[in-house]
Amino acid sequence: MRKRMRMLAFLLIPILLLAVVSCELDALSDFMGQAGTNAYVEGGLVVIDTSQGAAVVSSVGSLDAIDTSTPEGEAAYAAEVETVKTAIAEALTSTTKTEALIEELAKPLTSPVPDKVTDTVAAIETELGITIADPTTEGDLVTLVLVVEVYEKASSPEITAILAKPEADRTEADQEQLIELVSEALQVVETVQTVSTAGSINLDDILGGLIEDPALLELLGRSSATRDITREGEEDDPMAFIAPIFNSIINSIGKDASGYIDSVELTRAISSFGVIRTAYEQMAPALPPYDVLRARGMELGLTDVTNYLLSVIFTEADSFFKEYDTLSKNTELTDVTIDFEIAINEAIDYMESEDTNDLDNLGQIDWEIAAQYYMGDLKEATFLTVDGETVTEGTVITTIRLLADAAGATYVDGLVDDLISSLLGGE
Repeated sequence: MRKRMRMLAFLLIPILLLAVVSCELDALSDFMGQAGTNAYVEGGLVVIDTSQGAAVVSSVGSLDAIDTSTPEGEAAYAAEVETVKTAIAEALTSTTKTEALIEELAKPLTSPVPDKVTDTVAAIETELGITIADPTTEGDLVTLVLVVEVYEKASSPEITAILAKPEADRTEADQEQLIELVSEALQVVETVQTVSTAGSINLDDILGGLIEDPALLELLGRSSATRDITREGEEDDPMAFIAPIFNSIINSIGKDASGYIDSVELTRAISSFGVIRTAYEQMAPALPPYDVLRARGMELGLTDVTNYLLSVIFTEADSFFKEYDTLSKNTELTDVTIDFEIAINEAIDYMESEDTNDLDNLGQIDWEIAAQYYMGDLKEATFLTVDGETVTEGTVITTIRLLADAAGATYVDGLVDDLISSLLGGE
């Protein structure tokens, strides 16, 4: 059981957070019960302006014709992007407008991709070591345009200089610039979640299913000291948590006619999560303290932490399995041939049959060695750099901590510490 849990947890690291989110369940239940429709709109007595989607596509479509090599061109480009942001913000103010926006942005891409977007996305891919697929819908291009702006702003001389200052020396104007960056990054995340498959893979959806199961909630609410042992003295079954999370993710992406993961939609989901990951990592260093965010009417939650973790899983998973494939062929480890899609399909077979014989490749992996190799030796700048007794946390670990602190969920630090200990060979 322990081996099976560890194996699937590497596919779904966000499960670690489920042990500490019971404090949010009541609030989530209230939230989920608030959705509804306006009777006047439903009856046709009020006609809502749903032109925002067309305005977004029009503005994005005009970007390629703007020469950004001059200050005037840069200003014109920025003005069009601002129009896009404003239109999206307006569209997200009501269900009717949002549905119209989704419909418009789901159309096949006809707008040209600006050179600025192509070049900057290439830089993002190089920096993160990930692949962001070419846009195929208008919504794909819109999210790329927005994340490029966040990426460039986060690396601008102005923001870099502010972040180099001690917090006590930052002026109110400095703080305003950081808040603006955070706001724009969060809009990117919200837009991606609105117009892509990735949007339906989040903590709200997952917990929504768990809320209705009293037995799972009772287990979820136990203290860490008692969570591993049931009243009868037997081990809890971790699959009770893993199964609904896994199924939620698979159902959101979709299956093909044979019952396995839809390859095209998986590629799109990975690309969407690449954009989400970029947005979170660019904004994390600029995040002000929890109380400052609340004072500005902005709040982050565990959903943000989990969505970031999902973005890391989806953007790193294929590389992780392929690197282990290479490692196994050059060591005494069991030789495996696997990638992310194969791993998901094996997990689908396992979840449906719970027959360990279905885990042809996954069952052969030494997960502890794989994690230490990938997150230490291979991806040390991204995850962990270990030099003797000194452990330096990379971008991913740092971002998790910053997001959790900004969400007021500092207890996540303990889970991260446990994860690091596990990766370093601890219990």
